[in-house]
Amino acid sequence: MPRFPRRTIGSRSWKQKMQAISLFVLLAAATHGAEFPMTPAASSARTGAPASLDMPTPTATPTPTLIDPNNILVSGLYGNAVLEYTPTGSLVQAIPFNYKGHGYPGAEYLRGIVVSENGVIAGYNGTFQPYMTRYFSTTNTFTHANHPGWSTVNNIYSGGIAAYQTYVFVADSGTCCGGEPRGIVRFDTCNNTAVRFATNIEFARLTMGLDGNLYAPATSAQINVYNPISMSLIREIIFTTPPFFNSTLAVDQAGHLFIYNGGSVYRLTSNGAVEASKATGFFDLRDIAIDASGRIIVSAIDTFTGVRVLVGESTLTNEFMSFPVNGAAINPFVAFARPILAYTPCPTPTPSASPEPTSTPSPTESNAYLNADVDYHSKRDSCNHLDAGPKPNANTDTALH
Repeated sequence: MPRFPRRTIGSRSWKQKMQAISLFVLLAAATHGAEFPMTPAASSARTGAPASLDMPTPTATPTPTLIDPNNILVSGLYGNAVLEYTPTGSLVQAIPFNYKGHGYPGAEYLRGIVVSENGVIAGYNGTFQPYMTRYFSTTNTFTHANHPGWSTVNNIYSGGIAAYQTYVFVADSGTCCGGEPRGIVRFDTCNNTAVRFATNIEFARLTMGLDGNLYAPATSAQINVYNPISMSLIREIIFTTPPFFNSTLAVDQAGHLFIYNGGSVYRLTSNGAVEASKATGFFDLRDIAIDASGRIIVSAIDTFTGVRVLVGESTLTNEFMSFPVNGAAINPFVAFARPILAYTPCPTPTPSASPEPTSTPSPTESNAYLNADVDYHSKRDSCNHLDAGPKPNANTDTALH
């Protein structure tokens, strides 16, 4: 039997020793049918904790902040957010709006706002291709609706919006190329339809009076008053002497008109005669609103202090107090954070008997306007992004299609 040189285990290197031990363990395992993992388990040697604890903690979804009905809302700001303030001027929250889920192109930006029902803000969202955007503070979600031919002039005063029961009203101006429809568009949030009326006039602003009538300035010296349900013209208020109002107004329960001009707020009779006035201390006034308690809010732009909200009362006896608004504005709009009139919910439909099966009709155009995933705008040309195709008849346009 051949003899080999004698070597002791102590003479081997440490690496050789470990290789020999590993080979012995593997051979023993194979002999006895044991199984070993082919890949190592996740190591926690660096932390000293189980591997499962190395996973990041999921971020909790923030709870939506409900708007407080006692507060004041401001829009028309750079950044397209609605700011909520307490009556004394403390910022509560900023609510970023969006343009149908995207950023704002070109001249499109958020204009006037109104609270259509508790916790819901409706906004005049755009210029040449606007949406009636609704924000639901209970769920932190948006919906977007539009109507063929609806647009407004790209200036700082346009973009009026009002609400009554389940309706939202928006001003409609003829824009570019001499053929756009005009008037007032009424969105029905119950049956998802829209209708245009008063199609012989271009409107820039409008407001819902606390007396239940819709007020729409036709010129700087004339206000048209409409029934919000029938959409019929009730009367015209003609101004024959100053002060002529500047683009918008507010109306109380008795039909008194509140307008601003030259830095002052005026209270007029329902026929336009001056009853009282109060200087605000600011010259560049931009919007006005009133609530059922008699509070008046006015937005202003001051050369030195920026955007401000003025708070007063319908008696016009006390001085206006004011507070600054965060950020710069294109044109600041103001609204109370509650419906100015009691909200009437959509009626519950009465179940009807199942009809007899019929053949499936050919597809037709839908009158439904409210679908956040569908864009109902017609094709636009390079003329300020406005419709270049045939225009609907302004006198017969009754529903979105």
